[in-house]
Amino acid sequence: MSTLRIATASTFGAINQSMTTVSAVVGTVTEGAEAMQDYVKDLRFKQKTDSTIMRKTYLHKAIEKAAESDLRRREELNKFLNAEENRVEEFKEIYEGYAKLFEEENKN
Repeated sequence: MSTLRIATASTFGAINQSMTTVSAVVGTVTEGAEAMQDYVKDLRFKQKTDSTIMRKTYLHKAIEKAAESDLRRREELNKFLNAEENRVEEFKEIYEGYAKLFEEENKN
């Protein structure tokens, strides 16, 4: 009988130790899930912040970029036109020829 008591006590001890281990694993998994949730919340906040700032500044930056591009193109064109005599007149003639193509197309 004492052997049965020892075996039963040993079994209950093993079950208790297993339950303690399972409880610790569940606690660790829960903490990991909470940490992941906090991390995702932080990333979402940063993404929303970046998107808000991007929307606020996008139009301004796009206009600046287009204006800078136009200015650089004009500067290059002026440099090219002023490099030799008669280029301005020849350029105007060619330009007007192209412009007329589109004027006629828009009439139809």
